Amino acid sequence: MQAAKYTRDQAEIKKKTMAARQKQRSKLNERLSKRQQQLDKKHRAELETVAPEAVQLADQHSEERAALAELQQKLTATQEELAAEKAKHQTALAALAAKHDEELRMQQVRRQDLSRASTSSADITARLCHRVAQI
Repeated sequence: MQAAKYTRDQAEIKKKTMAARQKQRSKLNERLSKRQQQLDKKHRAELETVAPEAVQLADQHSEERAALAELQQKLTATQEELAAEKAKHQTALAALAAKHDEELRMQQVRRQDLSRASTSSADITARLCHRVAQI
């Protein structure tokens, strides 16, 4: 009983610690992002005054840096964050698969109903033709 409580408490502490770290990391990332944007604006203004044609190259480099920063942020995710993201995507995929299965089932039911209806109408037509032929 004591061991189970200790394990549960440790798990809660770990969750709280991870949440605090994630919050702190996101605040730091926001602050660094704002600082980088300020530096980019300053650099762009300096480039426009000195070499206007270099602004396009600077924009291209800025986009590349942003893509690299995003990739780096994804690579530094913890295993728990990756597991949580994977679970979220698997849940979404499972819901989508269930929806598709239901749609497939409904289409099969409709197809069976239509085939029964067409069979019934074909039988009725055949019977009518047979009776007309008898008359």
